[in-house]
Amino acid sequence: GKTTVLRLIAGFDLPTSALLLLPAVGLIQLSTRATAAWHATLIESLHWAALAAVFVLARQHARERHDILTWVEVFGTGAAVLCLLQMSTSQGRVLWTWDTGYPVVFATLPYSNNWAQFGELVLPIALWRALRPDRDWHWHALAAGVIFASIVASASRAGAVLALAEVAAIGALSFWNRAEWPLRSSASIAALPVLALLFAWASGIENVSERFRESSLLEG
Repeated sequence: GKTTVLRLIAGFDLPTSALLLLPAVGLIQLSTRATAAWHATLIESLHWAALAAVFVLARQHARERHDILTWVEVFGTGAAVLCLLQMSTSQGRVLWTWDTGYPVVFATLPYSNNWAQFGELVLPIALWRALRPDRDWHWHALAAGVIFASIVASASRAGAVLALAEVAAIGALSFWNRAEWPLRSSASIAALPVLALLFAWASGIENVSERFRESSLLEG
């Protein structure tokens, strides 16, 4: 009821409030007719409103958030395995069945940058969990390696750079804050980038290497 809504509003911190302002900007543009693309502004306002709602719900339900992250990691790892398998065996068919008209598909996506964007969202979850004092940390490290390898194998230049930056950033932050966070040993932190690069090499790093040698950087 009204009491629950008021509690939610009172509990909003600065990041939450800033996120909620994003769809409000679009609504202001629509109400004042200050947009040249009414339909596009409406779609983006709804998009950011949905993202804000998911963020608020995740902040309010910490226990469920853990379960959601687990399933996102499991789904992302499975999709990464599917991506690696289909790249060399499906001849552009999604699930080896539906022809997309493209020579290669990445899980269910026909464009390498789209797959890389998905992988970049899931990779930090697996990396962070691999560094926590969890008895299943090695499974999370394995998941991170597979996801990283799929991004590199997709030959997305931006994806490879950003994924490598994620590995380096999370490893560095974990090392610098190891006195405050109950993390694994420094050897485990150092092993993550090595594991990621080994998986990338095994999946075929030559494709993305060739992409970096291309003259145009606007091709994805």
